[in-house]
Amino acid sequence: MENVLELCLADRRQYEPKNVSGAWMTLPATATDLYMLEQQLKTPTNSLDVFICDSHSPLSCLHREIVTTGEIDELNYLAALLEKADEHQIKKLEAVCDSENDFESITKYIDFMFNTEYFTLIPDIRSHEALGRYYLYETALCDMPEEWKSGIRLDTFGKHIKSQEGGSFTKEGYLVKTGEPWKISYHGTEDIPEEYCLTSADPLKKNYLRNAELSMEQGYDLLDGRLNNIADIQPKEPTDKKASIHQKLEQTLQEVSETIPDIKKSKASHFEL
Repeated sequence: MENVLELCLADRRQYEPKNVSGAWMTLPATATDLYMLEQQLKTPTNSLDVFICDSHSPLSCLHREIVTTGEIDELNYLAALLEKADEHQIKKLEAVCDSENDFESITKYIDFMFNTEYFTLIPDIRSHEALGRYYLYETALCDMPEEWKSGIRLDTFGKHIKSQEGGSFTKEGYLVKTGEPWKISYHGTEDIPEEYCLTSADPLKKNYLRNAELSMEQGYDLLDGRLNNIADIQPKEPTDKKASIHQKLEQTLQEVSETIPDIKKSKASHFEL
């Protein structure tokens, strides 16, 4: 599922409740995305102080109240897991959050993504009568002559089943536990893979990632601009001209290679003298 969650981030030091100036970011995101957003907010990279002031998601379980009190890294990791999930798994999460189960936390949501078989969701079953009809006519659990089934009150039968199974009616359908054990796979932010960690990323690393996204064309533009300075060299002796140009060229290539990782000194072959 794409565009599962969008965050609006603002600088806490410039925050005014009636005039929030924030910037939107779609999750899952990278450290580079956050770095660029910080530049938009003019937040110094060595003093990260952004917070979630608003959010948007097509999923009702990711409502504003739970998202704005969550951790950015956890939300990013959850968005990555949801992006890989199929439609039934997402509907099951929606059903779990709509049921009486205690799932009002991003930590629980993340753990659920590793325990989707813990629940069974029967879509579109939202009443005792519908549940009774489903079990009686659409499953092989009630093995009896067809004429006997007509004598069973569907609502009473469905109510008994729900009571015995401990299931719940949700907006997505009937939700019931399968009996599979719940395995705790997520213990906290230390379990988040590095590629989904945004706020804990080294600012210098984010700056490096930003520079790494510069195209080779931009790199060559920068190189060409610096090489143009070579024309300003006016050696005192004509015999020193070639040596002076080589020296200036080597210095320029050294500076550029330190600024843009993708440009190698081997590119000097393009500027043969």
